[in-house]
Amino acid sequence: MKVWLGVLAVLVLAAVPARAQRAQVSAGEEANKKVVYEFYRQVWETGNADLLGNFYAPDFIEHNPAVPPGGLDGLKAFLKRRFPEPKPAGARLQNPPAVVLVDGDVVTWIFQRDQKDARDGSSYQSFWFDAYRVRNGKVVEHWDAATRPAAPPAR
Repeated sequence: MKVWLGVLAVLVLAAVPARAQRAQVSAGEEANKKVVYEFYRQVWETGNADLLGNFYAPDFIEHNPAVPPGGLDGLKAFLKRRFPEPKPAGARLQNPPAVVLVDGDVVTWIFQRDQKDARDGSSYQSFWFDAYRVRNGKVVEHWDAATRPAAPPAR
């Protein structure tokens, strides 16, 4: 498993611009990482959509096609459907990312997921990413690997 994480990190870093590979992270970048960390800890892992405004701007742009439009209101409705019973936040993340990259106002988290193949039940590893643009201490834009379903084949 650690070998795969190392391979993934090398591939990701090879694709990241050289200026993002510097050893020093600025104070602003650290603050942006903290916003995303606290969003995951206090909102995503708890399902507490009522705290969303602490981390997201009201007019943020969501690029996941499964989330209804409407900025903060659309995301809040999505989270309330997904997590009908909020729970208390832990002191630490329960599902920390495998890799965190930061380049200015963009913070990208990469998660490792162990999956079961529906065809034969075997296990395999996959990776999921979430990228956030953070400005003035709030998420203003979000992307992930979600895509729209493919169009049905022509007959």
